[in-house]
Amino acid sequence: MLRDGVEINPAALGSPLLVDPGAHVLLVEMSGRPPQRTEVTLREGEEKVIEVAAGPTSSSSKQIGDTAEPPQAATSSEGGSTRRTLMFVTAGVGVAGLTAGAITGLMTVNAASTYRARCTNGECDSEGLAAASTGRTTSIVSPVAFAVGGVFAIASVYLFVSSPSSKPGKGARVLFTPTALREGGGLSLSGVF
Repeated sequence: MLRDGVEINPAALGSPLLVDPGAHVLLVEMSGRPPQRTEVTLREGEEKVIEVAAGPTSSSSKQIGDTAEPPQAATSSEGGSTRRTLMFVTAGVGVAGLTAGAITGLMTVNAASTYRARCTNGECDSEGLAAASTGRTTSIVSPVAFAVGGVFAIASVYLFVSSPSSKPGKGARVLFTPTALREGGGLSLSGVF
């Protein structure tokens, strides 16, 4: 099978093929059969399933025991299912990281409160020492978990926003707007999903 004059690896048949937008010619050649030509035109972001088969069998070339294989479907897409899976995985890791950051942050605040209540002038009871140890650990874990969760959450949003839409002109759009306030600044997020 040829696409625009270039042979397609038989292992790639039946799976999505990446192609540039525009006109393409598929040519199926099989011994004992006339070539079968199929023309297809794709717009940017468009996905099509194209079924192609070899031309009709000539009765003189058919031999006993020959079996015809069903035609394979050739598709043009951008590996959407892999991208979608990756988006969900990164979103899950992001949510888990942000959740772990919030929980360990609350644990740090609780440990600090216990330490202040149980320790005086550098002397602590067993509960105060345990709170100091917990607070040291969670005060490191919390910001690291927040950072990891934030990176993965942002990656997930990027994968979602940058994924091609199945309907032309209907893709998701996000607008990041810097905000300056007297107390500090921030980043506003708005968009159409």
